[in-house]
Amino acid sequence: MESGESWDVRHLEHDIIYWDIVVVTTLDNVQKDAYDALIQQRSTINRIPLGVDYLVITDPGKIGKRYYVI
Repeated sequence: MESGESWDVRHLEHDIIYWDIVVVTTLDNVQKDAYDALIQQRSTINRIPLGVDYLVITDPGKIGKRYYVI
């Protein structure tokens, strides 16, 4: 990708499959805030694909299981 090009997946050809949503789970609100900030920063400078919903969920779970996401 050339510098300044956008990763806007809304303009990809129809035969290219890309994610509709990316879900990131975090242990606590500190991690959630950090991921939200990183996603915002990267999308501002076109370093992650645009046209995809990014959802960061605090999901403490139990014994490594993720309940809220499901």
